[in-house]
Amino acid sequence: MPPATATNLIWIGAGTARNFKSYLPGFGRYEFSEVSSDAITFDWLIPSNMRMRAKGTVSIDPNASAEMAQAAQQLGRTDFPLEFALDWRYEGGFGNAQLNQFLLAIDGFYGVDFGFSLSGLSLAKIVNGEEAFEALGNDIIFNGAKLTITDRGGTPFLLDMYAKDMGATPEEAAQQIKMQFQMMATDPAAQAIAKAVADFIDRPGMLIIAMIPPIPVTAMMFEAAMEDPNKVVQILGLSAEAR
Repeated sequence: MPPATATNLIWIGAGTARNFKSYLPGFGRYEFSEVSSDAITFDWLIPSNMRMRAKGTVSIDPNASAEMAQAAQQLGRTDFPLEFALDWRYEGGFGNAQLNQFLLAIDGFYGVDFGFSLSGLSLAKIVNGEEAFEALGNDIIFNGAKLTITDRGGTPFLLDMYAKDMGATPEEAAQQIKMQFQMMATDPAAQAIAKAVADFIDRPGMLIIAMIPPIPVTAMMFEAAMEDPNKVVQILGLSAEAR
């Protein structure tokens, strides 16, 4: 492997493809009117600037699995417009990394927009295999994240599918999901999140989940809290809002 001080190892120019088509047997066909990418630069072998965008349609393969064929039949369509966007930044000299946006939106289902911020991502330690594992657990700091889920017709469909598995009505399935969240929430912050999820299920629109840790969080700290959902809420500064 090249040393951490090595520069100009990789560079990928900007580009645009129009009327781009891709086929995945057993799943579907993607047809993008346009796929574009800014120039991708690198710190060492890690992308430091990467922005990509795409708009198009995904079509379910007629020979897809029975579950997918059933989903298409219930939705009454086989073609679903989709949008994709990616915006990533990494500063190897400072150890900061930001996923400003990962967007994937499919009509008939959901739109998901996600981003996060990390620090302590030392390039020198990543390159050094002996230090990489320790850095992953103790040095890398999670600064925050935001997830926005927008209903595009997916919630009623998923409730219907879940209800059929339960042998219940969609209303009963919705109540069951809300009760599961309420049972896990024993402190006020977790209860507020459970309420936001319940509101989103009752009136599908937009669910915004924010993570703003009150203190710097490392992977080791997060792993230690994983056994208790309420501790995870506290350590991540987790909150949710339904709109």
